[in-house]
Amino acid sequence: MHGWAGQLFVEKDLRTEFADVGLGAKYEIVGGLRSSIVRKREAIGRLRAETELEELSKKEKALRAKRKAIEDELKQRERQISVVDLELNGAERRIAELKRVLAGEIAFTEPAPPPTTDFYSK
Repeated sequence: MHGWAGQLFVEKDLRTEFADVGLGAKYEIVGGLRSSIVRKREAIGRLRAETELEELSKKEKALRAKRKAIEDELKQRERQISVVDLELNGAERRIAELKRVLAGEIAFTEPAPPPTTDFYSK
């Protein structure tokens, strides 16, 4: 009950209602403590924000590095697909040519050397 009364005294600033000098001095002490608490809570908030900002910055950096690695791997896979497509097209042309040989449309010839894929593997 006394705590509630003290809190009401401080919150409503009832110093003018009581002619006690001791209460006024206590009000100043409590008011100073309250403002100190407010400043410390603000400082804690700033520290928490700074900590979270550092964590998120580290996470962002790691995610950007991971994204770049995936993009690099994707480019490499696309080059590999191009090489496979090139080889597949050559095999399909040779199959069609061999079918024509079997049908008696053309004479058999040795296969052409496969294209160089050095350009595509870079």
